[in-house]
Amino acid sequence: GDLMEGISFEAAELAAVWKLGKLIYVFDNNNISIDGRVSKVSTTNQKKKFEAIGWHVLEVDAHDEDEISTALEEAKLITDKPSIIMAKSIIGKFAPNKQDTSGIHGSPLGAKEMEEFKKNLKWQGDLFEHDDDVYEYFTEKRDEDNHTHSDWEKLFQQKYKSDATFMQNWDLLISNEMPINFNCENSTQATRIAGSNILNEIGKHTNNILGGSADLTASTKQIIGDSTFSASDFSGRNLEYGIREHAMGAIVNGVTLHSHLIGYGSTFLVFSDYMRPSIRLAALMDIDSVYIFTHDSIYLGEDGPTHQPIEHLMALRLIPNLDVIRPSNSIEVEHAYRYAFTKSGNPKAIVLTRQNLDYLTFENDYEDFTNGASVVADGTEITIFASGSELELAFNVREYLKDT
Repeated sequence: GDLMEGISFEAAELAAVWKLGKLIYVFDNNNISIDGRVSKVSTTNQKKKFEAIGWHVLEVDAHDEDEISTALEEAKLITDKPSIIMAKSIIGKFAPNKQDTSGIHGSPLGAKEMEEFKKNLKWQGDLFEHDDDVYEYFTEKRDEDNHTHSDWEKLFQQKYKSDATFMQNWDLLISNEMPINFNCENSTQATRIAGSNILNEIGKHTNNILGGSADLTASTKQIIGDSTFSASDFSGRNLEYGIREHAMGAIVNGVTLHSHLIGYGSTFLVFSDYMRPSIRLAALMDIDSVYIFTHDSIYLGEDGPTHQPIEHLMALRLIPNLDVIRPSNSIEVEHAYRYAFTKSGNPKAIVLTRQNLDYLTFENDYEDFTNGASVVADGTEITIFASGSELELAFNVREYLKDT
């Protein structure tokens, strides 16, 4: 059932475009999902589908160790495309009453079925007991991996000590610092434009930030003026995700889960719904993913109601552990990017405008900004809360109320 979800195909196609030859996916092809046989709800020939998008496809008997081992070794030799090993299996094999049924998918076997299962396997051991040959295999594998890591560490130290440029780039990467003196001037402009300028300034001084847009770079402006990540250039920092918001969110998380890297993705605020599961997972994992959403109000041009975000800001704020930041001018945009790319421990969502915002004068230093809110105008009778492009409206309402 995993390959029925849209995100699977979104990610699979990108893996083929980028020719990720080190990616090997083992597909447990048992034709069973929670509600029964997959054939009731899917007619897809997965083998032909993956061949069509550019994957190397292998088929094996999932219950044959030698076939699986041979397939894995073959897949390792394919370096110009990802590989999928379609392992045909019988779910719950040897369970006499539940094998090859959905009854084994999400519930325990039960004592009686387990007893028969063990008999069919000719298993004589107790629970949580393993054969000696299994223990020996994993002991040897552990020692082998430790040796491989030791060899890599020696090569790394040689490179680090002999190559000054490599040393400088490595130290910058692992420092997680942002050696930038932000001197952003407040001016009348769209906050997406201010964000683009600041992102590029960050990009000049760091090497650990990479990301892109879900086919909306021309609109969101969130691109670092650098090379594009591609099959021929893995050093590129701009990821062209295509119209794949869900996969974009997941890839951002994957990049961020790699030590010392921070991934970001951008799209219109209204499309944040398409990537919500990925955002929620980032919040659950306490990782530093950054999601940049533009076109944050009804002022977004000719696209009309389908692209006008109404409930989306509130929906994002409902996600626990997600910091939602909606700056109201260029200075606050600067604060937002500094905060999003330096504060660790949870994901951030930056929400920006398409339309120009007038320059508003008020005290908004970084310390106040990190507190989450600040008082920008005094009053005694009514308290008005606002963020982003609505701050100007709040100022106008304040002036109107003063005169009535």
